[in-house]
Amino acid sequence: MSGWVWTIISSRSVNRAVTANSPGRVNELYTNQIIPYFRAPHLFLGFPTRYIDRGWSESTKALPQLEYRRLRGSKSQREGTAVTDGMFMSSRDGYHFNIWPESFIRPGLRLRDNWFYGDNYQNWGLVETKSHIDGAPDEISIYVSEASHQGDDCRWRRFTLRIDGFVSVQAPLSGGEFVNQTWKF
Repeated sequence: MSGWVWTIISSRSVNRAVTANSPGRVNELYTNQIIPYFRAPHLFLGFPTRYIDRGWSESTKALPQLEYRRLRGSKSQREGTAVTDGMFMSSRDGYHFNIWPESFIRPGLRLRDNWFYGDNYQNWGLVETKSHIDGAPDEISIYVSEASHQGDDCRWRRFTLRIDGFVSVQAPLSGGEFVNQTWKF
């Protein structure tokens, strides 16, 4: 387990150190966006932004808008080579956090205005919204920045997920097994 210690300003403006654990590589984390979950206030959810800079590697050169990326990088290399994406972390006590090593909010497949340094910063908070599908249950909306530092504007993209749908279990087509202790809410 890797561990980091951050100082967080709580809603009561009290500084406290927290530990975040994650299996695997997570890289640098920026903003933490920690909030009590509105459906279970004893749970704390965080949506930090991960910073990754691989330099002018082949994978960087394959990202969208290479010429624009080079122009940005001529002033500051990281403006051309770094990317940011959204992560997910949770805690039951507000001090010890688990971070999932995979991206929670990925930049996506668009060929413009994504996979740049400064994108995919999530707003603070979660919004319960009506589904656009008739008869479907409400969902959670998350707003994330895109096209940041790429001109005169920045946009917000809305992502949605099912209520309480932050984490899921996956298994290969061949099957698998999931064993856990009892969950208490």
